Amino acid sequence: MGEFVLRNRRTVRCLLFFLCFIGILLVVGVCMPSTDIGVYTEKEAIVGAYINYLSDASTVQAAEENLNFQCESPGMGTLSMESSMADLEEAEQSSYLFPALIKDDAAGKKKVKHYASVAVQQHDLVVEQFGANAWDNVSYDLKKIEPVDGDIGYRVKSTGELVDKAEYEKILQEYWEAVAAQESVSYGDIFLTADEPAEDIANKRVDLIAKYSGDIPVELVAVSDSQTYEILLSFNGKAISPDGYEDFHFVICDEGGSWIVHQGLSWTEPYPENPVGD
Repeated sequence: MGEFVLRNRRTVRCLLFFLCFIGILLVVGVCMPSTDIGVYTEKEAIVGAYINYLSDASTVQAAEENLNFQCESPGMGTLSMESSMADLEEAEQSSYLFPALIKDDAAGKKKVKHYASVAVQQHDLVVEQFGANAWDNVSYDLKKIEPVDGDIGYRVKSTGELVDKAEYEKILQEYWEAVAAQESVSYGDIFLTADEPAEDIANKRVDLIAKYSGDIPVELVAVSDSQTYEILLSFNGKAISPDGYEDFHFVICDEGGSWIVHQGLSWTEPYPENPVGD
C-alpha cells in the first residue's frame, strides 16, 4: 500500500510539472509576434508592401499588426530611440525559468514595438512635411547600388572589370609611383615602407595622399550574387519638402531568392540656419 502511494505521488508531481511546462509553451506561443512573414520574389512587390506598411502606420498598434515582412533595420526616427533600445537590450539580456523560450519572446516583442514606433514617426514626418494625403500620392524610382554584403572584390573604375588582389595591388603601386614622380618625391616619402616603424607616418606626405586619393584607378567592392536597390521616394510629386527635408529613400535587396527591406525609410534633414554648439 505504501509503495502504491509513493508511486502515485511521483506520478502526480510529474503530471503537474508537465502541465506547467505545457502552460508556459502556450503562453509563449500566444505572446510571440507572428512569424507569418510574406515572401516577395519581385522587387516591385516588396516596394509596394513597405510603402503600404508606412502608409498605414498611424499608430504603434497598427504598425505592429501590419509588420508582415522582413526588415533588417527600421531606418531613421524623429525622436530619441535611446529608451526603447535600452528596453530591447534589457529584454535580450534577461533570463527566466525557461530562458530559451521566454527570453526570446520578450526580446522579440521589444524589437517589434521598437520597429513599430520608428514606423509611426516616419509616417508622421512625411505627413507633416508633404501634407495629409502624402501617403496616397507616392511615386518612386529604383537606383541599383552596390550589394550590402558579400566578399571583398577589386575593381578597375574605368572599365568595371574585377581583378584579383595581386593585380589590384600592382595597379595601386604604379599609380602612387607615378604620383611621386609627378611631385618630384619618392614613394617612400608618401607611404611607409616595410621596415619603417608606424610612428614615421607623421613624416609622410599625407597632403599628397589627400590630393590624389580621389583619382585612384581601382577600388574595393562587395562581390555578391544578390541585387541591391535604393528606392527614391516623392510625395505629391515632390522629392524635397517645403522645410528642406529631402532624399527620402529605403534600401531593398534579394536574399535567398526573396526580397527584403534592408534599411527602412531614411532622409536628409536641412541644416539649421543658426546652429547651436555644445
